[in-house]
Amino acid sequence: MSTVVNFLIDIHRFKDFLYHINKDKLFSSHILKLKVPKQKPKTIPKENIAAIMNACENPRDLFLIQLLWESSMRIGEALALWLEDFEIDARRIHIRDRGELSNLAEIKTVCSPRSIDVSEDLINMYLDYIAQYHTNEVDTNHVFIKLSGSNKGNPLEYADVVSLIQRLRKKTGIYLTPHMLRHTSLTELRKAGWRDEHLMKRAGHAHIQTTMQMYIHPSDEDIRKDWEKAQEKMKINKESKDGF
Repeated sequence: MSTVVNFLIDIHRFKDFLYHINKDKLFSSHILKLKVPKQKPKTIPKENIAAIMNACENPRDLFLIQLLWESSMRIGEALALWLEDFEIDARRIHIRDRGELSNLAEIKTVCSPRSIDVSEDLINMYLDYIAQYHTNEVDTNHVFIKLSGSNKGNPLEYADVVSLIQRLRKKTGIYLTPHMLRHTSLTELRKAGWRDEHLMKRAGHAHIQTTMQMYIHPSDEDIRKDWEKAQEKMKINKESKDGF
């Protein structure tokens, strides 16, 4: 029998051996997959945000919408805010991780605790809301509370925000989610020229790549404007030649 034939027989026997010892084992195969690009975050036109604010029926709801839009914070972070998290004179809000809270509000990641600068207008809205609704009968440090019903004065919960958003959608005909306000805020800050690392800090992202993937999506119009600014610098003085 030739050497080649013997080699093929040995290979066949070896494959049978491998099949026998591995037939009952499960293996995960690593298949090369094409990475699907993330979709751009959904945003809402600023004029629609104004319409939504005008549709709010009380200072708490108006303050919540303004807060989500201006601060870029997550809804869970807003519901986790305590009164002492507002630094009035400095116009700054501190997002702190206090663990599990009674209204199940949560800080999403270890990088989420941070300080956020806000406008004087937002601070005034906060003071007006607190003065009107955080009376002596309210026994919670949570900023956002229920305004009516048997649980009046208790911390606001996710379900309450869902109901609020549904009412505002019905009243305005504008599709809205709390996260859209966050995305719109960060997108507008990016358009205003914010540096990537500042945007990352305000968003509470752990990695700059997350911020860049989600919010750095220039439109065709943006690219065109930048080209018009740069094209003069791209010109090269060439010698003119006959014929071309």
